[in-house]
Amino acid sequence: MISIIIYNRKSAGFTLIEIIVVVVLLGVLTSLAGLHYFNLKEETTADLVTSDLQVIKTAIVMYQVHHRIYPPDLGTLVQAGYLAELTNDKFGKEEPYLYLAQPTSSKLWSRGPNGQNNNAGADDIVIIIK
Repeated sequence: MISIIIYNRKSAGFTLIEIIVVVVLLGVLTSLAGLHYFNLKEETTADLVTSDLQVIKTAIVMYQVHHRIYPPDLGTLVQAGYLAELTNDKFGKEEPYLYLAQPTSSKLWSRGPNGQNNNAGADDIVIIIK
């Protein structure tokens, strides 16, 4: 007996529309994952900067307790042995954190996510030491 096999053209593969829909969905999912990654990276960097600033704040307070004056700059903390080294601002371009000493308080800050010094404003991360 001779059998005839008939192929149904519709079940032979995917249509162009189906392939385009899958590619578009993959693109959307990839872009969402990328956005989440970059937001997570910025939050992690902000946490690292806050941790660095807290360590430097502790050194400034210890210096102030021992010398009854705030250090004139952050380099003084290293020279006096309160810090082993100065770490660079994680948001900056390999530059140290910013510090301003005043007679009754001092201000320590990072440039923030935009990487620009806004004089402790805008998106800068600031710690006031009193």
